[in-house]
Amino acid sequence: GSTLMGFVSVTPNVWSLFFILAVGGLGSAAFHPAAAAMARDTGAQKSMSISLFAAGGALGSALMPVAVLSVVRGPGAGYVPLLSTVGVVIGLALFVLTPRQVQPVRVAGTRQPLFDLSLLAGPVGLLALAGTLRAMAFISFINGMPLFLASVRGFAPDAQVIGLTLSIFSGAAALGTILAGLAAPRIGRTRLIVGSMLLALPMLLLVLRLPSGGLAYFVLVALAGMLTNASIPLLVVSAQDLAPDAVAAASGLLMGFTWGVAGVVYIGFGALQQFIGIAPAVALGFLFLVPAAILVGSILRRNAALLSTD
Repeated sequence: GSTLMGFVSVTPNVWSLFFILAVGGLGSAAFHPAAAAMARDTGAQKSMSISLFAAGGALGSALMPVAVLSVVRGPGAGYVPLLSTVGVVIGLALFVLTPRQVQPVRVAGTRQPLFDLSLLAGPVGLLALAGTLRAMAFISFINGMPLFLASVRGFAPDAQVIGLTLSIFSGAAALGTILAGLAAPRIGRTRLIVGSMLLALPMLLLVLRLPSGGLAYFVLVALAGMLTNASIPLLVVSAQDLAPDAVAAASGLLMGFTWGVAGVVYIGFGALQQFIGIAPAVALGFLFLVPAAILVGSILRRNAALLSTD
């Protein structure tokens, strides 16, 4: 996945791009469920372990645009694929340094299903729905703000404020996941998830109202990123608790699956922007946080006895 994704900038046609995204995405899809399950079993506080794991992805999203732009402005776009060597090196390090995983003992003659569809029908499936709604808000910011800043606020498409907005938002999102892991034992998982989602909404909406590029604007962008992403590790841990015999599958539903579904649904917002305008469409994407918070609160309270305390 890391190797293929590095060639996105030099792909010669749309079919090559489709192949790279499709096959490269499989690597990410295979990595996240297994890695999240491994992070849970490190022996450390579960919410903190998953928080650190989730922060890595958000931090990468914040750093990669800066790294790619530096290469493009320097040696040129043809050298961007060399950045994939970082992923290859880290992948090899994981292969060599990761302790051997103990496989569960199964009764002879039984066969573990590839995916238990009952997960979707129970509380884990509902958590995945809530996670998808939360992801809609995040994706609405990442994809909608560049259009908003260029078309509504009048910035050039390559203006520095656009890159800074996305980098600060993603960087703060990484910090938010770590802070959530630290705060969960003190505040409580349900209260922290619901509270962060609901507090994120006014921050996101205020970003659309404030003059872009000032100190107050970037502070709000950072707060919005932190609060929007803070619930991710706690949602993953909750899904793992509710599916102790299918930890990897539950992790995959709350990580890759939710982002993928939200990305597909967001395509419809491109058409919506033509009818109601960019700013209202982006704001509508942020509003998905409200039903997400209500749904999560209901699920976790009904299943409180099954949730771990860390």
